Amino acid sequence: MNFFLALRNTDLRVNKGMHVNPSFIYAVFLWPYFLQLDEIESQGIDEAFKKTIESQNKYIAIPDFFNQQFLQYGHYKVVF
Repeated sequence: MNFFLALRNTDLRVNKGMHVNPSFIYAVFLWPYFLQLDEIESQGIDEAFKKTIESQNKYIAIPDFFNQQFLQYGHYKVVF
């Protein structure tokens, strides 16, 4: 995963005055954990994202609003 590419693109958007969704930043950093769970779990994308969020809530505070946003990003299967 290329965190720097995602963050650079986010910087470019900010510098151009474009909208940046904070959910995207969360998703970028949680993506490796999701992929790891998605490979282990056979219960589907939604369940892998749910478990990713649950496991990371021990370490970081993620507002509930963003949890639904993560599910949307997961359905796109973005490759960084």
